[in-house]
Amino acid sequence: MHPHTRNRYLIITQTPMARGRIVDKSYVSDSRIAVKHLATLEPGISVAQTDEMKLKNVTLVVPKKLLPTYTANQRDRILSVSEFIELVNHVQSH
Repeated sequence: MHPHTRNRYLIITQTPMARGRIVDKSYVSDSRIAVKHLATLEPGISVAQTDEMKLKNVTLVVPKKLLPTYTANQRDRILSVSEFIELVNHVQSH
């Protein structure tokens, strides 16, 4: 098992400007944290932005009611808040 597989990093943002700055920050590229998540309340982020997040190994986390505001391809790479909580619980229990 990778020594940092259990590590999770969740960043929460409310505005597009803050989200853009976060994705550009060096801690998003920090290799010590293999899995990073960015939670937002903003609907329908652009495909270009979610593609950039994918390249930086950042998974978007949104409330379930916002999932329909994203394209099908984007939704394949997005977790709902409840899915994120389930994932963390699963990782912590093993």
